[in-house]
Amino acid sequence: MVHFVFNLQYYLMFEVIQCSWEELVAALAAASDLDGLIGAHSAFLSAVVQKAMLGPENAPLLEALDALFETILRFAKSQELLYIHLLEQRAAAKQMAAAAAANTAAGGWGAAGAAEAEALLAEGDAPPLQPHFYEQLRVHAAQYRQQFAAFFAQVTRHASLDLTFLSFRLDFNAYYESLGGA
Repeated sequence: MVHFVFNLQYYLMFEVIQCSWEELVAALAAASDLDGLIGAHSAFLSAVVQKAMLGPENAPLLEALDALFETILRFAKSQELLYIHLLEQRAAAKQMAAAAAANTAAGGWGAAGAAEAEALLAEGDAPPLQPHFYEQLRVHAAQYRQQFAAFFAQVTRHASLDLTFLSFRLDFNAYYESLGGA
């Protein structure tokens, strides 16, 4: 997912915006009147919309891209829940260790008895992860693989030469092509 997001961002920044911007700057320098400036700006906007897959002719690509991002966001939310859970467990363990150290410093054992030890353990337990958490991760990963394969197939079959650069960046080592994703 990170590979996809970074390479899509690179494509949009350097293959779409920067190249189109350089063309705009050249056209603005060559423009002799207001109509020339307006025409250059209109050509710039058209090029960005077309190369960034935002035009009506690219609606299927945009829908596939939207579905991919929705899946990535769901996966990121699951990852955030895992991170929060781990932070809670770490804080609980620190609290248990501090209580045991305080007991030891007072001249007693880490936990003075079975009841106190059980109470410390109960206080230190972070709530468990939802039972279906790991299943959600597997579902998100499977959805991503399926949606990426569909998106990649659309990009490689697309008639636009500009999307060839995106296709190459996404599959620079022919990994997805070898899986039959193209």
